[in-house]
Amino acid sequence: MEWRKFVPWAGAGGLAILLLAVTFLLHVNGLTLHPRQTEVVSVGTPSVVPTKGVGVTPSVVRVTSTPAAATGIITLTVWFPDVVFPSDETPGGKMLAQRLEEFHKQHHGIYVEPVRKLAHGPGGMLDYLRTSHAVAPKILPDIVILDAEETYKGIGTGALQPIEGVVPASLKEKMYRFAQETGWEGGHWYALFLQADMEHLAINPAVCSVEAPTWDEIISNKCVYLFPAAGEDGLPSDAEILHFLGSGGGWEKGGALRFDETVLRRLFNFYREGRDRGVIPKSVLDYATNDDCWAAFLAEKGSVAHVNSSRYLTDRGLLREVTFMPVPTYKGRTLSMADGWVVGIVTSDPARQQIAASLLSWLMEPDWYGGWCAASKMLPVTRPGMEVWSKEHGSEIYVEFLKSLLENAVPRPGGPDYEKSAARLHKAIRTMLGNPDADASSLIKSLLNPK
Repeated sequence: MEWRKFVPWAGAGGLAILLLAVTFLLHVNGLTLHPRQTEVVSVGTPSVVPTKGVGVTPSVVRVTSTPAAATGIITLTVWFPDVVFPSDETPGGKMLAQRLEEFHKQHHGIYVEPVRKLAHGPGGMLDYLRTSHAVAPKILPDIVILDAEETYKGIGTGALQPIEGVVPASLKEKMYRFAQETGWEGGHWYALFLQADMEHLAINPAVCSVEAPTWDEIISNKCVYLFPAAGEDGLPSDAEILHFLGSGGGWEKGGALRFDETVLRRLFNFYREGRDRGVIPKSVLDYATNDDCWAAFLAEKGSVAHVNSSRYLTDRGLLREVTFMPVPTYKGRTLSMADGWVVGIVTSDPARQQIAASLLSWLMEPDWYGGWCAASKMLPVTRPGMEVWSKEHGSEIYVEFLKSLLENAVPRPGGPDYEKSAARLHKAIRTMLGNPDADASSLIKSLLNPK
């Protein structure tokens, strides 16, 4: 891809037979049922977009009211994070409400009951899923939507059901590789990627001229490089994990990070040199999220910053000129890791699982799905959906750049063995960045030979 400048910018019959069978059974039982790109943009005022953990008060939003005592009616309950379905009045929220209404009209006898819950924190989606599964499983939904970062914690609750053989293989085949490989544990697939949010760099070319996404380029051009290194709950940020992977690191089957002396020495040498040359400021130790870095970038406290595509799409009018590039790696490999939202099926009833899968297929039908993701400032995880998304944007360069990130994204490491190893890596990174006397060899030894 050249450096260029641009101006912004299951079949209905099968389901019917299934519904007839389910209705009969319910009635009988008396139940109801990579290179840099440059963009010229105008100066504007920062936009307010939903922040993780902050949203509307949890509430039930009835898209269609279910008849109180109708025989054979099936009500599918879906827990939506307030960030995904913040309001019926937002562009993405309005489209989603209409789509759920259309699903009912196309599938008579099925009603969708969306329930909004906080996306994160106490009383949030994961917390509620965990406690409900343990003490009150009857109040669990049929479908739950979780932050992609919490995929494996969600699987760990035991509430999610395997979806291989339930979600159509044809849908999975259309997904990017990272989405196909996300949500697997113990040989089973538990989480379907719904919307992606890709991480990349934003660069101020007036003060930093970077020609390739490599660590050498960042350091030799004396850019001030901002990425989150504060961590959350003692765990590394996506930026730290991408640096680790970009130095040649990997992880084991259970999610434990695979430490190698050569890989770790590359990583710590980069951090040490960046720290000593003033390229990596000590302030990164206070940045917990990419939004923190973006705010500092806009305040001209750095010339290069990590940013998510959703934030960039929302706030791209804030700078007179900005360039974008993949996250830098040791050798310039195009690498990204998706944040966003995943879907899990909670109901263990086979008939309801099939209906849930039909709803998910309905929501990911390309013509609607691509437009919904565009309205939500998120990215589709299917190639047909991304083609529709592309038509919603006039910026061909940025679209191709995002497609490249989606094609080269890796699944998020996770599993029962992830957190312990990741916490050790994060602690070592913070020591190197915050202590000018830190010794790389000692840090490497502590990771290779934990006590």
